[in-house]
Amino acid sequence: MGGPTFDAVLKLPLRMSRKEAISQPLRDLDQIRQFMSGQGPIAICDMPWLPIYLAILFLFHAYLGLLAVAGAVFLIVLTVASELVLRDPMQRLAQLSSSRAEFIEAGRRNAEALQAMGMSGAYSTRWHATNGDYVEEQRRTSDATSSFSTVSKIFRLALQSAVLALGAWLAIYQLASPGAMIAASILTSRALSPIEQAIGQWRNFVNARQARRRLEDVLKTFADKREPMPLPKPQNTMDVSSLMIAAPGANAAIVRDVSFRLERGQGLGIIGPSGSGKSTLARGLVGIWPAIRGTIRLDGAELSQWDPEALGPSIGYLPQGVELFDGTIAENISRFAANADPMSIIEAAMQAAVHELALSMPEGYYTRIGAGAQFCRPASGNA
Repeated sequence: MGGPTFDAVLKLPLRMSRKEAISQPLRDLDQIRQFMSGQGPIAICDMPWLPIYLAILFLFHAYLGLLAVAGAVFLIVLTVASELVLRDPMQRLAQLSSSRAEFIEAGRRNAEALQAMGMSGAYSTRWHATNGDYVEEQRRTSDATSSFSTVSKIFRLALQSAVLALGAWLAIYQLASPGAMIAASILTSRALSPIEQAIGQWRNFVNARQARRRLEDVLKTFADKREPMPLPKPQNTMDVSSLMIAAPGANAAIVRDVSFRLERGQGLGIIGPSGSGKSTLARGLVGIWPAIRGTIRLDGAELSQWDPEALGPSIGYLPQGVELFDGTIAENISRFAANADPMSIIEAAMQAAVHELALSMPEGYYTRIGAGAQFCRPASGNA
C-alpha cells in the first residue's frame, strides 16, 4: 500500500483546499503497520481457543465452565464498553494530532517570516494552546484505556482465584479431582488472556481501524478508473473553450469564460495585476486545478484523455514558489528521468543560462542541491 498511498499524498494538494490532512495518509499507513506488528493481531489469533478451553472446563465440571463463561461475558462487555467510551475521544485525538503536526510544519515553512516580522512569540503562544489541547485529550484517552486494562487484569486474577476456590470446594466434596482444580485455574487464565490482551490493545485497534477507513477513502478518491489510451505527442493545436477554473475544494470560479486557440509556432502572453487569475489559468491549462466548466484540447483531445506521465515531457511549467527537489542538478533538470540524455540536459541548461553555474559547482552537474535562490534557474531548465 506504500506506493498508492504516496501517490495519493502527491495528488491531495490538487484536490483539497485544506492542508491539514495532506500528510495524514502516510501517518495512517504507519499507524496500521504499527498495529499489525504489535500484540493486537496475536490476541485476535488466540481468540479461537476460547471456546475450546471453555469446553474442556465444562468437561471437568459444569460449575467450573459456568464460572469461566460468566467471566468471559464480563470481559466481553468490558471490551464493548471500552469501544463505546473510546470511539469519540480517539477521533478527536487523531484530529488534534493532525492539526498539531500541520501547525509545526507551517511554522517550519515560514520560519524566516516569523523571525523577521517578530511573530515567533505570538506563534509560540498559539502552538502551546494547540499542543495543550492535544496533551489534555491524550491524557484523558490514556487514563480511560489504562482504567479498562487495569479492571480487566484485576478481574482475571480474581476470577482465577475464584476458580481455584470453586475447584477446592468441588475436590473437598469429591465432585472433582485436585488435579482438575489446578488445570481449571490454568485453563481459565489461558481462555481469558486473549480478551484481556484485546482490551489492553483496544486503543491501538481503534486507531488502526480509523486509519484504515481514512486511508480507504483517500485511495478510493484517487483510484484509477481506466488507463488512458496512448496518444501521439501533441504538436499542432491548443484549443481552450469557455474555461472556468476554481481552487481545489471551492465552487466559486476564479477564472471565467476564457477562450483562445493556438496553432503550432504561436505563443500567448497574459498580463494583469496581482490576483487577477494569471497563475490560476496556468494551473488549469496544465491540469493542476480542476476546470468546473469548459474544455482544454490538445490536438483535438481533451486534457483528461491524456496520461499525465506521457503528457508531462511536452509541458513546461514553472510555479510561483520555486522548489527544487533533493537531488543533483542534472536530476532536477531531467525531471529525475531514469535514462536521461546528458546532451539534452546540457542543452536545457544552456537555454536556461545555468550551464556555467552548474560547471562552477564542486561536482558539476552531479552536485546535490536543494531549494535556494541561486538555483531558481535550474528550475526553469526543468520547465
